[in-house]
Amino acid sequence: MDFAIQHKGKCLLELGEIAEAEKCFKEALKLRGNKGDVSLIESTQQALTFIKKLKC
Repeated sequence: MDFAIQHKGKCLLELGEIAEAEKCFKEALKLRGNKGDVSLIESTQQALTFIKKLKC
C-alpha cells in the first residue's frame, strides 16, 4: 500500500497538486515507518523535503 500511495504522491506532484501530493507522502511515510525500512523512509522524506523547498 505504501508504494501505491508514494506513487500517487509522485503523480500528483508532477501535475502540480502540491498539497495533495504532500498528504500522500505523509501517509506513505507513516506506513513505511511501521515497516521500519530505512531506505523507503528516506526516499519519502526526500520527497517531503522537496515539497518544502517548492513552498518557499
